[in-house]
Amino acid sequence: MVGLGFVFSGQGSQYPGMGSDLYREYHQVRKIYDEAEKMTPGVIKTCFGSDREELSKTINTQPCLFLLETAVAALLGDLGIRADASAGFSAGETAAARYSGIMDPVQAYEYAVFRAA
Repeated sequence: MVGLGFVFSGQGSQYPGMGSDLYREYHQVRKIYDEAEKMTPGVIKTCFGSDREELSKTINTQPCLFLLETAVAALLGDLGIRADASAGFSAGETAAARYSGIMDPVQAYEYAVFRAA
């Protein structure tokens, strides 16, 4: 049996502006970021407007990576692409737990923010 797996990356894969094109293009991506913005005002600016040095700070990197990975997985799901299994490396474990249903969206995002602090 052949299946599809998603592996969510950890800190170190971030780059300035990551996901901003998806945010502009897809309403389901905007919804994810906008919900996070309500919980942690300024996170969208941090994700899309930070320079490499600012984004590389753990307190910024981990929530931004979580949002991007969650948004990409949701977008793929809307296109009919679902993974049979998921795993995460370091900070990516939280996105994998969210994707697999172990954590609900709010709980997972709150944990990503907590973990980064």
